[in-house]
Amino acid sequence: MEERPEGSLISTASASDRAQRLRSGPRPAKVCPTCGCSEYTKTKARRIVAITRDRVCRSCGTRYTPSVTILEGIVFLVPGLLTLLFCLGGIFYSIKLGAAEEEKGIRRMFALAGMLFGAAATIGAFAVYRAVHAIRSSRRH
Repeated sequence: MEERPEGSLISTASASDRAQRLRSGPRPAKVCPTCGCSEYTKTKARRIVAITRDRVCRSCGTRYTPSVTILEGIVFLVPGLLTLLFCLGGIFYSIKLGAAEEEKGIRRMFALAGMLFGAAATIGAFAVYRAVHAIRSSRRH
């Protein structure tokens, strides 16, 4: 095996193999799912909502996501649910108040508020989805 500088991500695997593993996306695991090595370098996660940072195996260059505990998933689930419920309530309240208003400018303001609540509700829903996915995947590993 060739000598590598400490902390190097250079691998003996071919560049096309490494590129394919990086394209396939991270997989939840405690150790590298390809070679079983426990040495890694932390890297920024590619997902918008991430509970932990991704890892890149120092031996083979595979990018993977560490397994998430159920508690970590619940920590994401509770604020996500609260955000989602609050924003859905804001949407319906904006629609109700906007429909009752007769002045056109105020109705537009409530419509804009409803759209902003909708965007925030989408983020909350995505956080809930990621948390449930993390909890389900942690039960399998």
